[in-house]
Amino acid sequence: MIAVTIIVFALGRITGNPLDVLLPLEAEEEDRIRVEAAWGLDKPVHMQYLIFMKNAFSGNFGESLKWRGETAMNLVIQRLPATAILALVAVGVASVIAIPIGVISAVRRGTLFDFAGKMIALFGQSLPAFWLGIVLMWIFSVELGWLPTSG
Repeated sequence: MIAVTIIVFALGRITGNPLDVLLPLEAEEEDRIRVEAAWGLDKPVHMQYLIFMKNAFSGNFGESLKWRGETAMNLVIQRLPATAILALVAVGVASVIAIPIGVISAVRRGTLFDFAGKMIALFGQSLPAFWLGIVLMWIFSVELGWLPTSG
């Protein structure tokens, strides 16, 4: 877990100076110094990491860069009910499909239905989720026009 936090923290620093994202290119030097101090970017990297961890453990993930004035945690909490509903529906649909196929495959071992069930399960496990997502977006958004491509 510590390695994951180090990687997440390092990725934010490796990609360049965070001030380049926070401030416009024409920002004054005083503004850069003020924002650098406010975000703790003027401290050594190991201190920045410790502050990052302290804030993460207290649930303070900072303010959103996209939606000014909103905290990241508030944005997560706002979207949590929709995420939970989506996850429960996905588990429900998967269970309604998978349990009967599994039971029939167990009862009729060695039949064509058993083989097809195993192939469907193998295909479902080995299919990259990001690729399936892109294909489903293409089908339902571009081809059928039923859903928006984002949002």
